[in-house]
Parts: sequence; structure tokens; C-alpha cells
Amino acid sequence: MWFTRTTAGNIARINAAGVITAESKAVRGSEPFGITVASNGNPWFTMLSANKIATLPGRGALSYSGGIPRPQPGYK
Repeated sequence: MWFTRTTAGNIARINAAGVITAESKAVRGSEPFGITVASNGNPWFTMLSANKIATLPGRGALSYSGGIPRPQPGYK
């Protein structure tokens, strides 16, 4: 199961035995939040403070995909 480690700045996995493995290097101040897994098994997650959406293709280096749309002041 994948999960985000917001204060650590990375994502990790936990297996059925309870072993936690950090899968990405920490990106200071990125605040990863929200995670999903694509059909190919790669995790996608938001990096709130970095205003990015990221993935770990093939469990390699982080790959970024644009920014996170944010509401403008006065948006309803």
C-alpha cells in the first residue's frame, strides 16, 4: 500500500508484514499529499507546496507533470 509522508517530503510503501520502504528521495518542503496508483503500478501524487503532480515511473527518479490548478481569489 502506498502512502504520503507529508512532513518527510516523500512517499513510501508498507507491505503486509508492516515493513515501510521510502520510495522517493525527500523533496524538502514539497508536502506530498494525495496518492493514487496507475494501472501500470506507478504511483501518482500531488506535491502541494511545490505546486506539482509527480510520479515514480519504474520506481526511478521523480517525474513531474505540470502544476496543480488552484482557485483564484473570489472563486465560488
